[in-house]
Amino acid sequence: MELHPALPLFRALSDSTRLHIIKSLCKEPMYVAQLAERLALSPPVVSGHLKKLEEIGAVWAWREQYYVTYTLNKNMFNPRVIDLILSEPVKPPAADEAATDIKAAQLAGVIHAAQSPAASPAALSIEDAREAAARAKVIATFMPNNKITQMPAQLKKKLILIEEIAKAFESNKPYTEKEMNLTIADYYDDFCMVRRFMVDYRLFKRDGAGYMKIDSSTGKDEPRTF
Repeated sequence: MELHPALPLFRALSDSTRLHIIKSLCKEPMYVAQLAERLALSPPVVSGHLKKLEEIGAVWAWREQYYVTYTLNKNMFNPRVIDLILSEPVKPPAADEAATDIKAAQLAGVIHAAQSPAASPAALSIEDAREAAARAKVIATFMPNNKITQMPAQLKKKLILIEEIAKAFESNKPYTEKEMNLTIADYYDDFCMVRRFMVDYRLFKRDGAGYMKIDSSTGKDEPRTF
């Protein structure tokens, strides 16, 4: 039987605790201990629910110093419920691809909903949904559990992973080379290569004081080329 793209999202929303987590993340990004305190739950319980939400792409996670912070992927909830239901079923992935394709499959359902003639004008654009699905598949394939298992040869995929690692750093904050290496090593062993790419592709700038992440809202010094 073909897999309906709305099923993973509806299954995730069928749990009241996950609904409370989503409601909290609608207000602001939070880390596990904050959510546990707000919802009067133990951190392991909150972590388990966040993992399920992350698997379908409903939340995104990034490291901030000693904590992993979660934020809601609001694009996942832009299409109306009826648009999700009317979206076309997709064939389930092969058994050996299921684990890496789950995020991309769910985001593919959002693409179908965005293409629907009845889709809400507020829904995310088809182009944005396609890009999000492609990025999610790369991350799920090469970076499970926030650790790069294999660096892809294709430059575009490599930069997607390096941009994910860059989320662990704050913009416009100076970092020493040692601080850069220690943080990058949490995600990939070859921290020298990643650090060099971050500078070469204008994610970071380097001067005599060390390294600093360039604020993406102000634009990078030069456009990156793929």
